[in-house]
Amino acid sequence: MNKLETSSGSTPEPEDAPRVKLPRVARLKLAIVFASVTALIAAAGFAAGLLVPRSPAAEGLDLTEPAPVNAPVELRVVEETTVAQGSVAPGRKTDVMYVPAEDPGVIPYVTATGVSVGTLVSSGSLVLAVAGRPMIALRVDSPLYRPLRVGDTGSDVLAFERALSALVPGDYDVDEFFSANSMSAAEELWETRGYALPTEEVAASSPPPTSTASPAPSQNTAPIRYSYVPVTEIVQLMGNDVTVDSIAAVGDLAGAEEPLAQLSAASKEIQLNVSVVDEGDFIAGTAVVLSAPGVQDATGTVLSIGELVIPDSSSDTSGAPAGRETTVALPDGWNALPEGTVVQMSPEGSSSPVLAIPLTAIRDASGSPHVIVDTATNFEAGERADIGVLSTGSGWAQISEVGLEPGDSVRITP
Repeated sequence: MNKLETSSGSTPEPEDAPRVKLPRVARLKLAIVFASVTALIAAAGFAAGLLVPRSPAAEGLDLTEPAPVNAPVELRVVEETTVAQGSVAPGRKTDVMYVPAEDPGVIPYVTATGVSVGTLVSSGSLVLAVAGRPMIALRVDSPLYRPLRVGDTGSDVLAFERALSALVPGDYDVDEFFSANSMSAAEELWETRGYALPTEEVAASSPPPTSTASPAPSQNTAPIRYSYVPVTEIVQLMGNDVTVDSIAAVGDLAGAEEPLAQLSAASKEIQLNVSVVDEGDFIAGTAVVLSAPGVQDATGTVLSIGELVIPDSSSDTSGAPAGRETTVALPDGWNALPEGTVVQMSPEGSSSPVLAIPLTAIRDASGSPHVIVDTATNFEAGERADIGVLSTGSGWAQISEVGLEPGDSVRITP
């Protein structure tokens, strides 16, 4: 048998047998035919599309301008309302502690008492005196934490001057600056209780240089003594109707461990922790709207706001947010609420409706803010109305009174 023949008698093609290829000219003609057919099909489809009739509605869309989008001028709440939560708490208790005198030769005997157990302590009254120095009660709305001197500034100055102005009217401003007139009023308060403010020695400033050729001979300037208000001589009352629970007797020896007197506020109060973000809405004296279960909504007043407290990571309050311990007076008629009752509160007036429009209606907001009027009592349609943006919130803007009224409408587009 021949080696190229198989068992079936057929002869296989060798692997290197030549393949059949179309000539180059034939392939070019085939590509031209394919492109021509594709172009004819596309042209036929385009022509058929032109022959399809359009509906009248479709024809009208090409001629109609986009419909204008308008927005109403409304009375509505724009700013987000700050809501805080507190709880009803018993009246605050105060321990009157003795701070040892700087002079080690002073023996701290109680030398006078001005109140007795069971009596109310009024702002400005003498509680007691130790070693001839008074401890005077003052109703303050923010903690006092340092001695006050002429020229001092801060929230504690404002708190002291508020308390002082209720007792000693005078020619001084109740603000965060402690002036010489404020010091004179403080001196008067101490003097009416039979005491003088302490003084401290301050070196006198050198006289200003003269403009003469031969300066005057230097003179020894004697130190000058100035009064100051010692915070250690103030018993800070943080609540209303404060009652004396206990008080030391004349002749008792004061110590740094045991309180000289214990005071408690008779009326309940509302306590809450105000966060750093919201503290500006709950300053002392702010009226707040209160809501609690079982009673009608009422208005209260922020009595005091404490110093910023940052929870210690090692304490039980490590999960609590940083904030200020704040107290609010319990409204009349709420005394029956049990301690621990949850109270919701928000600054009074924070949810009042105002004249507002959507933010999207304001044009050139960063330059000369204005709106285009659609319908209005005091403007023509299409007229420009300049506005002032007072506040924004939730997609709306409070605007100044420029003639627009509730019920008018302004254009958003076009």
